[in-house]
Amino acid sequence: MFSLLTNTLSPGRDTELLMRTSRRYRSQHFLVSSEVLALLEPEVQPRCQAVEVGAGKGFLTEWLAGICSHVIAIEIDPFLCETLRMNLGDRCDIVCANVFDISLPATSLVVSSVPYSVSTRLLLKLFEEGESWQKSILILQREFVQKLTARPGSLNYRRISAIATSGWIIRVIGAVPRAWFRPPPKVDSVAVTLEWRVRKPAKELRKVVETTTILFNYRNRSLQAALRESGLARRVSCLPSDAGEKLKRRVSSLESQDFWQIALEWIRE
Repeated sequence: MFSLLTNTLSPGRDTELLMRTSRRYRSQHFLVSSEVLALLEPEVQPRCQAVEVGAGKGFLTEWLAGICSHVIAIEIDPFLCETLRMNLGDRCDIVCANVFDISLPATSLVVSSVPYSVSTRLLLKLFEEGESWQKSILILQREFVQKLTARPGSLNYRRISAIATSGWIIRVIGAVPRAWFRPPPKVDSVAVTLEWRVRKPAKELRKVVETTTILFNYRNRSLQAALRESGLARRVSCLPSDAGEKLKRRVSSLESQDFWQIALEWIRE
């Protein structure tokens, strides 16, 4: 099988584009080990539809194209998009775009080896556009996964922890060592799956993100103080019957479903 890791530029290809793009490669880490494919393969249903975010050189794209009935590969880098079209254009659809500037295509599966710098942003997008997909397989920095799955009140419990655990069943598939990338990053990664507990309408999902984001600006304040100081108290006039006790607790100790309940009350107002 042709290797997507070789240089596929024709002799007449614009060298200025190559040089500009190669400088960007220095901060990118591309999967190259077949061991990661063996790790992920049990999670992919044959003949499914898949969207890959950040296709890079096409290592995962080529693998997905051999399993799925339809693959859409999204890549921001024009040079890499050209490489993908030359090698895989007849087997999948290549979308050259910033994923944050477009809506996710409807699909059963989202796959991404997430650039560490945009992990939170991508997960928030997946959450807010939850009507578009059923399951995600992501490769994330190990420390980020620890935050993603952190329990209320713990040091790692953040806004993304509350949002993610409120809507998703998060399952760790296994470790992805730095040696499986070229060039190797300085940290190890972990592969996880995300699946919805219950699928919710987009309006509700966006409000959960907004509510949690506002309240976590006051993470060390009581919920009562956070509601008052953020102005949410004026918008949420009715809280659950057990809210009296919760109002005394710090925002950082609230369960993820507490934020969802406040968001629902906001919507009802």
